[in-house]
Amino acid sequence: MDKDQQTWLEKERKGSDAKWKIPYFHHPLYSSGATHGSEVDLRAIIEPMFIRYGLNVMFAGHEHFYERLKPQNGIQHFTAGGSAKLRDGDVMRFQTVSRRGKVVDSGEVSRQ
Repeated sequence: MDKDQQTWLEKERKGSDAKWKIPYFHHPLYSSGATHGSEVDLRAIIEPMFIRYGLNVMFAGHEHFYERLKPQNGIQHFTAGGSAKLRDGDVMRFQTVSRRGKVVDSGEVSRQ
């Protein structure tokens, strides 16, 4: 993340009157993934800003699994890398959950 991007992020954060400010990144700042892992360089740049502004949660993708880590420096981190490698042998299971927590679709697809 270069200086121009950092300046933009700081400006957007300060200019927002939204009650929730939830950053979403491609690369997770914290991850237990063996293939990609944590984005340590980016974390060193932006985590202090997120702590300073009291952000509570952030989301990332990149890893091909779901992960919720214990809060790091007061921030809850989610990796939402759905739609990839979530299968068990020859069966892929899926579930869609509404914003109210109700399962609206689920099932299995067997590999032919």
